[in-house]
Formats: sequence, C-alpha cells, structure tokens
Amino acid sequence: MIYLIGGAPRSGKTILSKRLGKTLGVSWISSDTLESVVKQYIPKEKHNIHFPKDRFRTLTEKSNDNMYNNNSPKEIAAAYIKQAEISWKAVETLVECMITDQEDLIIEGHQIHPKLMQELEERYGKDKIKSLVLIKNNIDDIVTTARQGKNENDWFIKRTANPETHFKIAQMISEYSIYLEQESTKHKTFTVSFDGNFEEQIAKALDYFLSSAKK
Repeated sequence: MIYLIGGAPRSGKTILSKRLGKTLGVSWISSDTLESVVKQYIPKEKHNIHFPKDRFRTLTEKSNDNMYNNNSPKEIAAAYIKQAEISWKAVETLVECMITDQEDLIIEGHQIHPKLMQELEERYGKDKIKSLVLIKNNIDDIVTTARQGKNENDWFIKRTANPETHFKIAQMISEYSIYLEQESTKHKTFTVSFDGNFEEQIAKALDYFLSSAKK
C-alpha cells in the first residue's frame, strides 16, 4: 500500500506521516526531497519557469518579510502550486517502483495534489493507493500554532522579523488550502480539515488510513 498525504504547508502532513509510519511500521518520505533531486536535473536556465517559489525566495534573500512585502499571499500560493507539478513524475516513478517491489511507503508533501492522487489511484487501484488531503483555513489558528511551536529552525518563525508577516503567510496557506479543497472535490479525494483541535484531527486522519490497512 502506498499512502499519499497532501496539503498546504504547515497543515500537519509531516506529523501525520510520522505517526502513521510508527503505527504501521512503514517508512515515509517527503516530496520536498524528491523535488530537490529533480531540480538537479533541470537546466538552470529553466529554473525560473519550473521553480517560481524558489525564485521568490532568492530574490527576497529568503526573508519572509521581503517575500510577502513584494508579493501577495495569492501570488505566492500560485507559485507553490506551479512548482509542485515538477515533482509529479518523480512521485509516479517512486510509486511504481514500490508497488512493483510490493513495498509499503508513505509519501507526504504539498506537491501531492488531488489530480496526481486520482491518476495514481486509477492506474494502480485503490487497493494499492490510499490518499488524503489536509486542509487548513483558519488564519488565526495557523499563526497561533506556529508561534507556539518549539522548532527553532521553523521557516515560518526563523525567517520572519515582523509579526504581521505571520498573518500574510497564514493567508497564503489558506489560499493553498482553498485550491486543494476545490481540486479534491473535482478529483474525488478525501479531505480532513486540520482547523480546530489538532489531536482530534490527527486521530480522524489516522482512522481513515488504518481502516483500510485492516481490510
């Protein structure tokens, strides 16, 4: 079984993947890693086309304040969405290899979109692919959760000097979630809102995956 977990940045994908992996004894990988590998094989003159979010980061010296002062949350969400597509072939190849070898794997990341999920489900069957999209729309909740985090290397906090920028980042996450929610409806992908009580939503997502694992 291949477990696909998509969602906007900071929606809980990594935490869910770690808990699911620990429960099932299954390894997990972030599609950010696959994206980094893919980038090495794309000619540098095409990076601005295929990696628009990275371009924003470079132009603003990796400062969230500069990035969100120069670009709207909607523009940045669109850059994330565009950049996600460059990793799809790598995800498809990895899924094919794992299914051929009859291995289980969890793949998580904002690059895992409902369209890709549906294509893989149709190709290999829902007995081999189990997909879930995490949605997070509550801007105040996104900011509060981020500020309470204990990870000193968290890009949300570390790269931000102006607290007001936190709300712009949260708006970007909400924009991304709105897009994924619309795509999930179009491609018939199951979603879980991670607004509200985080542990309750984690439990709901785990139940969704574990119910199929027991069959």
